[in-house]
Amino acid sequence: MRPHFLLPLILATGFSSAALALETPRGATQDSRIRFVDYQPYNITKVVGTLRSSVQIEFAADEEIAHVALGNSVAWEVAP
Repeated sequence: MRPHFLLPLILATGFSSAALALETPRGATQDSRIRFVDYQPYNITKVVGTLRSSVQIEFAADEEIAHVALGNSVAWEVAP
């Protein structure tokens, strides 16, 4: 009787999404290094940086930065 319960649980866990709100930016058609994401107020956008490269995030004119948080503040520089 236990395998009948275990199989649906494994299937449900395997097909479920870990972060439904996470949005991965889409690449531009002419340059895949440029990424775009449509603003959604309660969505999370993952920004991935690489060693020796810069990341520029452009906000709308009416937006402002309320808080900046860094995981490794020694390795990263943030200039709002």
